[in-house]
Amino acid sequence: MARRAAPWWVLGITATFVAYFAVLVYCDIDRPQDYGYHANFVGSRLVITGLAPDPRMPAARAGLLRDDVIVAADGRVIGSAGDWSIIDQNVEFGRPIHLTVERDGRTVDRPIVLHRADWSYWKTDPGILMLVVLAVQFAALAVAVVIVLKRPDDQVALLGAWALATAAV
Repeated sequence: MARRAAPWWVLGITATFVAYFAVLVYCDIDRPQDYGYHANFVGSRLVITGLAPDPRMPAARAGLLRDDVIVAADGRVIGSAGDWSIIDQNVEFGRPIHLTVERDGRTVDRPIVLHRADWSYWKTDPGILMLVVLAVQFAALAVAVVIVLKRPDDQVALLGAWALATAAV
């Protein structure tokens, strides 16, 4: 008895999961370098609490200092994590982000430029962890695709494949 192929809509949903996973991998690989500072919101103020010791990092090149308060970026007032998220999610490699910084009661402008992250990132602990996570996600997605292709008529199997694919992305 020949098995029936998976319906078009099941294959379409499967393709969206695979495509989304590909986008996630692309974003992990083609990532901007780290800013080179640690910052926390104190009330509605984004305060730099620490700097990376490497003088080649973007924050050091921009002349940022510990306890600087980032009050605006590219003319957008930064008063919450959501405000900063808009800036952070629209980084263009090599394009300066013009930071307005409050320092010692006065305001200074500090352009910070991010480039693509160096491949050496993948040799660090966070990079290795990211590779392990991607491998686990890929394995879950691969098993989900196999289930869809092997058991297209089994509702329980399709539900399990959907759960695995969802966990993968």
